[in-house]
Amino acid sequence: MSDKALDEEHEKYIKEHSALFANYAKAEFMIKHNYISKQDRLDMAEKQEIALNRVEKQEKRRERLMKQIIPRFVLYFAIMTLIYLFFRWLSMYT
Repeated sequence: MSDKALDEEHEKYIKEHSALFANYAKAEFMIKHNYISKQDRLDMAEKQEIALNRVEKQEKRRERLMKQIIPRFVLYFAIMTLIYLFFRWLSMYT
């Protein structure tokens, strides 16, 4: 993933979290002052749980991607090192 893609993903992550916490604060205020019905409370809790699950899935996906990227980089570096050493070895005999 490029830096630009990672930055966009990070901005999206921040926006989702800030919206989630803003909704949570609004819900807490409404519940505290009895501006909301019991069914609305349940609906809001369900929506919040869905949002938290989505955020957790995104975090797991990001961790899984990082686990894939690092071994690929190590493998690429090892292959390039072997190619470099092979050509150094060839140049010894020419």
